[in-house]
Amino acid sequence: MSFLISNQRDITKQLQYFFEDSRTTPANWGIVPAATPTFIQAGYNPTFTYTDQPEGVDIRILGNEGKETRVKVGMSGLLDIKSTQIVDSNLVKWFFNAAGGGAGTIDDSATFIFTHNVLGTDTIRVMRGGTPLNATLEIPNRGVIQLSGQVFITTPQDESAFSTANADHFSGNTPTYAPALAGPVWTHLSGGTQPLTLGGNNYRDRGFRLNITRAHSQLDSSGDTNVKFAKAATKTITGSITAFRIDSLNQTKASALTEFASSRVIRTAVSTITMTNMQFTDHPTDYEADSSDPLMEELSFNCTELSIS
Repeated sequence: MSFLISNQRDITKQLQYFFEDSRTTPANWGIVPAATPTFIQAGYNPTFTYTDQPEGVDIRILGNEGKETRVKVGMSGLLDIKSTQIVDSNLVKWFFNAAGGGAGTIDDSATFIFTHNVLGTDTIRVMRGGTPLNATLEIPNRGVIQLSGQVFITTPQDESAFSTANADHFSGNTPTYAPALAGPVWTHLSGGTQPLTLGGNNYRDRGFRLNITRAHSQLDSSGDTNVKFAKAATKTITGSITAFRIDSLNQTKASALTEFASSRVIRTAVSTITMTNMQFTDHPTDYEADSSDPLMEELSFNCTELSIS
């Protein structure tokens, strides 16, 4: 019996990914790549959980109280990126930008990998055929911008020794793995002093949160263990803003359910969220006699479309 254990120090290659180019060649979805892939680091210091999701059916026979066995009929996985500190907009755009937007959008499936040392053996986990399910981008009043999201993995692979990864997973080629990122990470300062525009008016804020939830149409035909292809079908975009109250324009918009254009700078001259047909869903403002805080508007919103540069 071994008394050795593994922990987070045993991660040898952090979570990283490459796009499978299924946008132009659907047959590339979730397969072993023919060309040599180049990986992109999935943000700085990602925290994540990967879960195998085997699908089975119980078999029962007459005369027995319990089940006889369970037969495997399908396999998928869920990659839950709990938080990652962003240093570029690659992964953010994949989670949020609209279908039909070209390379690096949801039209492209992705392969994710990480490696870790298990009892002295460097081990790789390959998760092919990944597509976004939901995501949250949070820009705090003070601190580091965080991205979280869930990825549906259609073709997960069992753990294997990293020493045989080229032959097992990459058609004998040696991938270009992403080096560990050293920052600088993006913070609340990255967007400048007036990063928020609502209906043509600029505001200062104390935090911005953007959420997206997606549903897919899946090619999960009889005779296949894995989903062979998935296509974005519907999505819901919501969020919240804590803005300094400087006028009554937002209250009027909320009361009338007015649709308007809006934007939030993530990093000046690098990345901006542009939102179409934003609507406020409510308009609360706190008034407290013993508070010295400025009046803030706690604005919940939805929008029909967005684009992140």
